[in-house]
Amino acid sequence: MSKKVKKLKPIYQKFFHGDLVVIDGLGSRRNRGNAIVLSSCAEESHDHGRVAQKNFNVYLLNEDNTLAWIHEDEMTLVEPDRLDLIPETNFLRRVMDAKKARDAALVVK
Repeated sequence: MSKKVKKLKPIYQKFFHGDLVVIDGLGSRRNRGNAIVLSSCAEESHDHGRVAQKNFNVYLLNEDNTLAWIHEDEMTLVEPDRLDLIPETNFLRRVMDAKKARDAALVVK
């Protein structure tokens, strides 16, 4: 007897973790400026498929230590993989750097 394999729904997500974006939407209540995408609403809720993937948790580069939820229509991709722009003293950056160091140590063993 064969098991049925559940078909995965495709991910329709405009931005991904680490993307550098510019907030430029007319509806944005935030100052226009650059931000780093941290996650989508769907990723945060662990409810993939039922939650809209159009809202993103971003780190605002022009407002130190400020996070905001921004709709995809208010952002434009500038460059992928730019987590390095988050200041080294920021807690999120320190956690990411610690994980990267741990992962590198595991590869060496």
